[in-house]
Amino acid sequence: MFYLLEVAGDADSEDPHTLRRLRFVRAECLLCHTLLNASTAPALVNVAHGAAVLTCAHCGNRQAISGARFSDFARRLQRGLIPPREDALPAAAPGPAEVMPAAPQRHKPQLR
Repeated sequence: MFYLLEVAGDADSEDPHTLRRLRFVRAECLLCHTLLNASTAPALVNVAHGAAVLTCAHCGNRQAISGARFSDFARRLQRGLIPPREDALPAAAPGPAEVMPAAPQRHKPQLR
């Protein structure tokens, strides 16, 4: 599973609110918490009707996401209903690598 942070793509010519093809996806892998900046395969593989398969290069986590889900996310983000998660975005765009490992998470001990 992935937490979407940013989506960019080509709008459909018949319906400008529908993504026809994804160009870029920024997401957080919910398995290893790596930030994924995907624009090409194998991290981002476009499928028919705006759908795509995201793959985390760090842990191998994969998820197919429908074109409707991407379009809905892009539409809500543009209207400002979902505030950007600035704390999760890198300060600068990563270089040639497709992923940027997140800082290790400290776990609190369980209280008994």
